[in-house]
Amino acid sequence: MRKLRYHEYKLLKKDNLYEWRRENHHRAYRVVRRYYLPTPELYHTYNQFVGKVTALVSRLKALDESHPVRVDRTAKLLNKLYELGVINTKTGLDACANVTVSALCRRRLPTVLVRNKFVERLSDAVALIKAGHVRIGPQVVRDPNLLVTRSMEDLITWADDSKIREIVERYRGE
Repeated sequence: MRKLRYHEYKLLKKDNLYEWRRENHHRAYRVVRRYYLPTPELYHTYNQFVGKVTALVSRLKALDESHPVRVDRTAKLLNKLYELGVINTKTGLDACANVTVSALCRRRLPTVLVRNKFVERLSDAVALIKAGHVRIGPQVVRDPNLLVTRSMEDLITWADDSKIREIVERYRGE
C-alpha cells in the first residue's frame, strides 16, 4: 500500500478503518443524524436509560408471575412507559423489552412537531423551539431535548407573541 498523501491523511486521521465494526458508533451516528440530536452524548444517555429498562425487565421476568412484587412493579413500569409514549400498549413485559433509543427520540419535541405537521423538517423545528415560538400549556419551551408525554402532546401550540401564530391565524381567517 502506498503512503497516504497529505490531504488523504488529514481526512482519515481520526478514522480507524481496521476496527470500525468493533467501535459500534455506526448506530449512534445514524440515530443522531436521523433525529437531529445536538450531541452523541444525548444518544448515550438515552441508551443508558434503555439499558436500565431492559435490566429491570429481565429481573422482573426472573420472578414468578404471581409474585406480588413482580405484579406491582410491572404495572408501574408499564404505566410509566405508556404515559411517556415509548410503548403503545400495556400488554405485558414483552412490550417493555422492545424499548429502543429511537422510541425515545420519537418523543422529543421537534419530532412531535414534525409528526403533528407544525413544521416540515426537524432542523426547522429545532430552530423554532430555540427561538421561543412553541409553548406547551402556558410555558414557552426553549429546550428541543424535552421529551413530550402523551398528556403534554395535546397542549402544544404556538407561543402568544410568535409571528408564526399570527401568520397561521391570518391564513385561517381568524
